[in-house]
Amino acid sequence: MGINIKNRQEFTSLLQNRILVCDGAMGTLLQSLGYKGQTDQLNLDSSALKQIAGIHLEYLKAGSNIIQTNTLGSSFFKLEHLNLSSEIDAINKNAIYAAKEAIEIYKNQATDSRPLLIAGDVGPSGELLKPYGDIDFESMVQSYQRQVESLIKYGADFILVETMIDLNEALAAVKAARSLDGDIVIACTMS
Repeated sequence: MGINIKNRQEFTSLLQNRILVCDGAMGTLLQSLGYKGQTDQLNLDSSALKQIAGIHLEYLKAGSNIIQTNTLGSSFFKLEHLNLSSEIDAINKNAIYAAKEAIEIYKNQATDSRPLLIAGDVGPSGELLKPYGDIDFESMVQSYQRQVESLIKYGADFILVETMIDLNEALAAVKAARSLDGDIVIACTMS
């Protein structure tokens, strides 16, 4: 939204010329405000979305270039446990819009023109891949495709596959993103 990264080459070029600062925790901040449980479902609550946008805005004011959507647990399998899998598109869309709202507010108040990016946050599914669990690799890819499709469609500048424990699950999320957009930037953290 801030600088409109179109592909990996543009992102790499940006990184060669400057350091980008990423925001911090979302879930723990929401919990400190009194929210309990899985915070991704708050993306369906308009008053909570205002607080989410406010948290994004505070990170931007503190100097962040990158804000992560409140979608760490918004994959199909994770939402299925909450009986919210039918809301996957709305949850991810609203999270993107909260980030966009924060960027708009910041841009209207700020005097700097630093790059501002939205990372579509993708986290662990809560499921185990075969042979340790019941989910096969392609089913995991399809699960992540449903989330990543929404994140890309509504305006994520790149996909952040985050806090993965299982390398194969991280690979499934990367494969999902790459199958939807062959040139989208994908970052990954392992835990």
